[in-house]
Amino acid sequence: MVSSGQFSLPFGKKDPRLEIALKRHEPLIHFGLVCGAKSCPPIKTYSAENIYNELKLAASSFLENDDGCQVDLNSKAVKLSSIFKWYKIDFGSNNKELLEFVANHMGNGQNLTNLKELLKTEKYKLTFLPYDWSTNSNPDLAPFDFHLFGPLKRHLGGMAFETEDDLISELRNWFDNLDVDFFRVGINSLLSRWQKCIDLHGDCVEK
Repeated sequence: MVSSGQFSLPFGKKDPRLEIALKRHEPLIHFGLVCGAKSCPPIKTYSAENIYNELKLAASSFLENDDGCQVDLNSKAVKLSSIFKWYKIDFGSNNKELLEFVANHMGNGQNLTNLKELLKTEKYKLTFLPYDWSTNSNPDLAPFDFHLFGPLKRHLGGMAFETEDDLISELRNWFDNLDVDFFRVGINSLLSRWQKCIDLHGDCVEK
Protein backbone atom coordinates (compact mmCIF):
# COMPACT_ATOMS: atom_id res chain seq x y z
CA MET A 1 0.00 0.00 0.00
CA VAL A 2 1.31 3.45 -0.92
CA SER A 3 -0.11 6.68 0.45
CA SER A 4 0.90 10.30 0.07
CA GLY A 5 2.49 10.31 3.50
CA GLN A 6 4.05 6.94 4.14
CA PHE A 7 5.12 3.68 2.57
CA SER A 8 4.24 0.29 3.98
CA LEU A 9 6.87 -2.42 3.67
CA PRO A 10 9.35 -0.32 1.67
CA PHE A 11 12.10 -2.96 2.04
CA GLY A 12 12.24 -6.59 1.04
CA LYS A 13 12.28 -9.30 3.71
CA LYS A 14 16.05 -9.80 3.36
CA ASP A 15 16.98 -6.14 3.08
CA PRO A 16 19.71 -5.39 5.70
CA ARG A 17 18.20 -1.94 6.29
CA LEU A 18 15.33 -3.62 8.11
CA GLU A 19 17.58 -3.92 11.17
CA ILE A 20 17.58 -0.15 11.67
CA ALA A 21 14.24 0.75 10.07
CA LEU A 22 11.43 2.03 12.27
CA LYS A 23 8.67 -0.49 12.89
CA ARG A 24 6.13 2.33 12.67
CA HIS A 25 6.33 5.68 10.90
CA GLU A 26 7.17 8.69 13.07
CA PRO A 27 5.14 11.79 12.13
CA LEU A 28 7.54 14.11 13.97
CA ILE A 29 10.02 13.57 11.13
CA HIS A 30 8.03 16.11 9.09
CA PHE A 31 9.26 18.87 11.41
CA GLY A 32 12.90 17.87 11.02
CA LEU A 33 13.26 16.69 7.43
CA VAL A 34 12.60 19.92 5.55
CA CYS A 35 13.59 21.50 2.23
CA GLY A 36 14.35 25.05 3.42
CA ALA A 37 11.36 26.79 1.86
CA LYS A 38 9.84 29.75 3.73
CA SER A 39 6.76 27.76 4.76
CA CYS A 40 8.84 24.84 6.03
CA PRO A 41 9.67 24.30 9.69
CA PRO A 42 13.04 25.91 10.49
CA ILE A 43 16.19 24.01 9.60
CA LYS A 44 17.83 22.70 12.77
CA THR A 45 20.51 20.24 13.81
CA TYR A 46 19.66 17.14 15.82
CA SER A 47 21.56 14.73 18.03
CA ALA A 48 21.24 10.96 18.09
CA GLU A 49 21.05 11.00 21.89
CA ASN A 50 18.09 13.37 22.16
CA ILE A 51 16.45 13.21 18.74
CA TYR A 52 12.90 12.55 19.96
CA ASN A 53 12.77 15.48 22.39
CA GLU A 54 14.42 17.74 19.81
CA LEU A 55 11.82 16.82 17.18
CA LYS A 56 9.03 17.46 19.70
CA LEU A 57 10.51 20.90 20.34
CA ALA A 58 10.74 21.57 16.59
CA ALA A 59 7.07 20.59 16.18
CA SER A 60 6.00 22.80 19.08
CA SER A 61 7.92 25.79 17.73
CA PHE A 62 6.45 25.36 14.25
CA LEU A 63 2.89 25.03 15.54
CA GLU A 64 3.21 28.20 17.60
CA ASN A 65 4.04 30.09 14.40
CA ASP A 66 1.39 31.36 11.99
CA ASP A 67 3.05 29.34 9.21
CA GLY A 68 2.19 26.17 11.11
CA CYS A 69 -1.16 26.79 12.76
CA GLN A 70 -3.78 29.53 13.03
CA VAL A 71 -6.86 29.23 15.25
CA ASP A 72 -9.77 31.69 15.21
CA LEU A 73 -12.26 30.89 17.95
CA ASN A 74 -14.81 33.46 16.79
CA SER A 75 -15.12 32.05 13.29
CA LYS A 76 -14.45 28.49 14.48
CA ALA A 77 -11.69 28.20 11.89
CA VAL A 78 -8.44 26.26 12.04
CA LYS A 79 -5.78 26.73 9.40
CA LEU A 80 -2.83 24.38 9.26
CA SER A 81 0.31 24.15 7.18
CA SER A 82 -0.18 22.21 3.94
CA ILE A 83 2.27 19.68 5.37
CA PHE A 84 -0.69 18.33 7.33
CA LYS A 85 -2.69 17.97 4.11
CA TRP A 86 0.00 16.25 2.09
CA TYR A 87 0.93 13.81 4.85
CA LYS A 88 -2.39 13.69 6.66
CA ILE A 89 -2.38 9.92 7.06
CA ASP A 90 0.77 10.19 9.17
CA PHE A 91 -1.01 12.36 11.74
CA GLY A 92 -4.42 10.72 11.95
CA SER A 93 -7.15 8.96 10.02
CA ASN A 94 -9.53 11.92 10.16
CA ASN A 95 -9.63 15.65 10.92
CA LYS A 96 -10.28 15.14 14.62
CA GLU A 97 -7.26 12.88 15.07
CA LEU A 98 -5.17 15.32 13.05
CA LEU A 99 -6.16 18.23 15.30
CA GLU A 100 -5.62 16.13 18.41
CA PHE A 101 -2.06 15.48 17.24
CA VAL A 102 -1.58 19.22 16.74
CA ALA A 103 -2.98 19.99 20.21
CA ASN A 104 -0.76 17.35 21.82
CA HIS A 105 2.36 18.85 20.25
CA MET A 106 1.56 22.54 20.60
CA GLY A 107 3.07 24.65 23.37
CA ASN A 108 0.89 26.30 26.00
CA GLY A 109 -0.71 29.50 24.77
CA GLN A 110 -3.88 31.04 23.39
CA ASN A 111 -3.78 28.98 20.21
CA LEU A 112 -3.78 25.76 22.22
CA THR A 113 -6.59 27.00 24.48
CA ASN A 114 -8.72 27.94 21.48
CA LEU A 115 -8.00 24.69 19.66
CA LYS A 116 -8.98 22.60 22.68
CA GLU A 117 -12.21 24.57 22.96
CA LEU A 118 -13.06 23.88 19.31
CA LEU A 119 -12.26 20.19 19.71
CA LYS A 120 -14.72 20.01 22.59
CA THR A 121 -17.51 21.50 20.52
CA GLU A 122 -16.57 19.46 17.43
CA LYS A 123 -17.73 22.44 15.39
CA TYR A 124 -14.89 23.87 13.35
CA LYS A 125 -13.76 24.41 9.79
CA LEU A 126 -10.34 23.02 8.91
CA THR A 127 -8.44 24.43 5.92
CA PHE A 128 -4.81 24.46 4.87
CA LEU A 129 -2.52 27.43 4.35
CA PRO A 130 -0.92 28.16 0.97
CA TYR A 131 2.72 27.07 0.83
CA ASP A 132 5.50 29.54 0.08
CA TRP A 133 8.18 27.60 -1.80
CA SER A 134 10.62 30.50 -2.04
CA THR A 135 13.95 29.94 -0.31
CA ASN A 136 14.05 30.59 3.41
CA SER A 137 17.55 31.97 3.34
CA ASN A 138 19.26 35.21 4.19
CA PRO A 139 21.55 36.10 1.25
CA ASP A 140 23.89 37.91 3.62
CA LEU A 141 24.54 34.73 5.56
CA ALA A 142 24.43 32.21 2.73
CA PRO A 143 25.64 34.01 -0.41
CA PHE A 144 27.22 30.91 -1.87
CA ASP A 145 23.74 29.42 -2.44
CA PHE A 146 22.99 32.36 -4.71
CA HIS A 147 26.48 32.33 -6.23
CA LEU A 148 26.05 28.67 -7.18
CA PHE A 149 22.41 28.20 -8.08
CA GLY A 150 22.06 31.26 -10.31
CA PRO A 151 24.66 30.07 -12.85
CA LEU A 152 23.40 26.50 -12.53
CA LYS A 153 19.84 27.59 -13.30
CA ARG A 154 21.04 29.52 -16.36
CA HIS A 155 23.06 26.53 -17.55
CA LEU A 156 20.13 24.11 -17.28
CA GLY A 157 17.61 26.54 -18.75
CA GLY A 158 15.89 25.09 -21.81
CA MET A 159 17.38 21.61 -21.37
CA ALA A 160 15.24 18.48 -21.19
CA PHE A 161 16.31 15.11 -19.77
CA GLU A 162 14.73 11.77 -20.52
CA THR A 163 16.05 10.10 -17.38
CA GLU A 164 17.37 11.03 -13.96
CA ASP A 165 20.75 9.58 -14.95
CA ASP A 166 20.94 12.05 -17.86
CA LEU A 167 20.36 14.95 -15.47
CA ILE A 168 22.96 13.66 -13.00
CA SER A 169 25.48 13.26 -15.82
CA GLU A 170 24.93 16.84 -16.99
CA LEU A 171 25.30 18.17 -13.45
CA ARG A 172 28.56 16.29 -12.98
CA ASN A 173 29.92 17.63 -16.26
CA TRP A 174 28.99 21.17 -15.26
CA PHE A 175 30.70 20.93 -11.88
CA ASP A 176 33.77 19.24 -13.38
CA ASN A 177 34.23 22.11 -15.84
CA LEU A 178 33.93 24.91 -13.29
CA ASP A 179 37.12 26.83 -12.70
CA VAL A 180 38.53 26.80 -9.17
CA ASP A 181 38.14 30.59 -9.06
CA PHE A 182 34.36 30.16 -9.23
CA PHE A 183 34.38 28.47 -5.83
CA ARG A 184 37.03 30.81 -4.42
CA VAL A 185 34.93 33.89 -5.18
CA GLY A 186 31.81 32.36 -3.60
CA ILE A 187 33.61 31.29 -0.43
CA ASN A 188 35.54 34.54 -0.04
CA SER A 189 32.33 36.53 -0.29
CA LEU A 190 31.12 35.02 2.97
CA LEU A 191 33.23 37.33 5.14
CA SER A 192 32.00 40.54 3.57
CA ARG A 193 28.37 39.41 3.62
CA TRP A 194 28.57 38.33 7.25
CA GLN A 195 30.16 41.64 8.21
CA LYS A 196 27.46 43.61 6.40
CA CYS A 197 24.78 41.70 8.29
CA ILE A 198 26.56 42.40 11.62
CA ASP A 199 26.94 46.09 10.81
CA LEU A 200 23.20 46.34 10.11
CA HIS A 201 22.29 44.45 13.30
CA GLY A 202 20.99 41.40 11.50
CA ASP A 203 18.89 43.15 8.87
CA CYS A 204 18.62 41.28 5.57
CA VAL A 205 20.23 43.08 2.66
CA GLU A 206 19.59 41.70 -0.80
CA LYS A 207 22.44 41.59 -3.27
